[in-house]
Amino acid sequence: MKKNFINFISGSLILFSTASGFAATDANLYPSNLGGNTYFDSYDNNTKIISGINFSSLSDGTSNTLSTNPFKIKLYLLVKGTTTNPIYVKTIDVANGQKHVTEVQYKDLTVDLKAITGLASGTYRMGIYVDADKNVTESNEDDNFVLFGGDIVYSAPAQAKSDLQIANVTYQVNSTKTVLTNFSVTISNKGVAASTATEMAIRIEDTNTPGEYFEATVDISAIDANSSETIALEDMDISQDFNPQTVYKLTAIIDPNEMVAESNEDNNSKLVSNNMYQGPLAVGLGSDNEQANLFLTTSNQINLHLVNSETVELTILDMRGNIVSTLVNETLPAGNHVFNSSNAVQAGQLYLCKLSTNKYSMVKKMAVLD
Repeated sequence: MKKNFINFISGSLILFSTASGFAATDANLYPSNLGGNTYFDSYDNNTKIISGINFSSLSDGTSNTLSTNPFKIKLYLLVKGTTTNPIYVKTIDVANGQKHVTEVQYKDLTVDLKAITGLASGTYRMGIYVDADKNVTESNEDDNFVLFGGDIVYSAPAQAKSDLQIANVTYQVNSTKTVLTNFSVTISNKGVAASTATEMAIRIEDTNTPGEYFEATVDISAIDANSSETIALEDMDISQDFNPQTVYKLTAIIDPNEMVAESNEDNNSKLVSNNMYQGPLAVGLGSDNEQANLFLTTSNQINLHLVNSETVELTILDMRGNIVSTLVNETLPAGNHVFNSSNAVQAGQLYLCKLSTNKYSMVKKMAVLD
């Protein structure tokens, strides 16, 4: 069965005939592959902008409609030398479709590659994909792609990162030297991006056995760029964990497990004291200004810790200030030194132990055991 359509134009008879059951297709869409129609002017790697993008969309084929369905045109990047895994960088909605047997030109478009998340550095080719959503029924679905001439050499911008630092640490020690109290740590973010949540550690390390330490951690919330946050810590009871006759190093560390992406990973710790003692015989917990410390043991030993090499005079005096014995009078290296006072003193007596250097001196009372 045939259907005949008659149309009179200027007195002429024009006969259109289609066979019953003919599958009328929509137009065949494709981008122009002519160099004069498909090009971009330039790519600026500083601004990451591709400018002066020009191309044409063509429509031909057989159809019984005046224009195509709506469709999308997408611009994409391909890593040079590959043909798969396109990275779409711009979408154009052709909401009214395109009239048949026409060419539509798109001129002076731009693409800002800064808006493309996760785009890696590399050399790319840019292409056009007409009817990317496949909303148009076409007689040929294989000619919808074309590549522009020219390479796009893209360098990914440096990631904005935070930079966490320990700005200040303050604390006090109770009268028995067994609890750290009023512990407060100020953390600064000197970077250009907010940090993510992380942890802070307070580490107390035996100076005689590096690598052996006690560590307490506390959760730290995100800190905005160029901002600081002060954290108040709970009291730390050190009476059970530490030896009264040992020198300890106290360090505060932000982000010890490197959970935060930072521009500088080498400034996350702050040495609070490298001369910290625990126990009632100790002179006291350290500060940044301490140079030496002195304490006594129950076996009549005198233990001396020097932060730096010093000329040291260590003497034992009676309670009237008379010199009983000079244990050392020479330059000693930094570190721990032990002196035995048993041969210079008598059991059951009280003495004074005096430490003198070129910069300071200290005196401690000592009781000699029976």
